[in-house]
Amino acid sequence: MFPEIDGLRIITSKSNSILRRLPEAYVNVFVTLSVAPGAMLYAAYESFEKRNPIEDDDLRSKKDDLAMAVNDCLQSG
Repeated sequence: MFPEIDGLRIITSKSNSILRRLPEAYVNVFVTLSVAPGAMLYAAYESFEKRNPIEDDDLRSKKDDLAMAVNDCLQSG
């Protein structure tokens, strides 16, 4: 293992990989069972794509967190 500027390089006899820490915005959106606003916005989007508006009602009740949710989704993509 060798430290790098943005992570840790792991060299084995079969591979050469870099281990990096995930950005917090990515974790907020994509971690399973996350209740962060970004995760709720992404779940509402997926629900909308499947024509199931249940998640949309949850999102509408928390309008004050919407700016943070949009910011997390933009940074994670």
